[in-house]
Amino acid sequence: MMIGHAAMMEDGANMATHIEMVGNGYAGDSGTHTFLANGDVGGSGYDVCTFHHVPTYGEYFNCDRMWDAAGGLSTVDWAGATVKIGFLNDATGPIAVYGAGFVAASQIALGLANTIGYSNGVQFELVYADSGCDSTMGGTAAQALVDAGVWAAVGAACSGASMGANAALIGSRDPTDLLREHQPCLD
Repeated sequence: MMIGHAAMMEDGANMATHIEMVGNGYAGDSGTHTFLANGDVGGSGYDVCTFHHVPTYGEYFNCDRMWDAAGGLSTVDWAGATVKIGFLNDATGPIAVYGAGFVAASQIALGLANTIGYSNGVQFELVYADSGCDSTMGGTAAQALVDAGVWAAVGAACSGASMGANAALIGSRDPTDLLREHQPCLD
């Protein structure tokens, strides 16, 4: 809000001057702000938070950036847990035409999961491997995911690749090929 009020003065010109004018004594949701002579906010910096509404899941207020006079706006180093999820993508082979779409959909899902997980101390990382819609490639890809330390795996879209991946996934510490729930032939 403070930046918005400052931007309305002189159509956004002279922002440094206007942020200080608006900011000194500004009663924001997180408290009253007073700028130091160098233009910084007292303390180690100022948390920059974003509000997210995720339909059917709720509202999330994530403070994942920091502002200070010396460095400007920066991303806060993640201090929570990171969970690796393997993605057996059929990037080559007979259904390769869908590979880019699978990646795009997974990135959208990852963004939502990380928005929801941030305030709960968890973030997800996707590790991709090409299963090639082939049993041998599926096994090799699954082993690469296990070696990368994934906690779970999804895919592949081709049952042959999924069958090839099963031995590596089931033999590892815990990853499970989630498609097996929908394709009983993969057990």
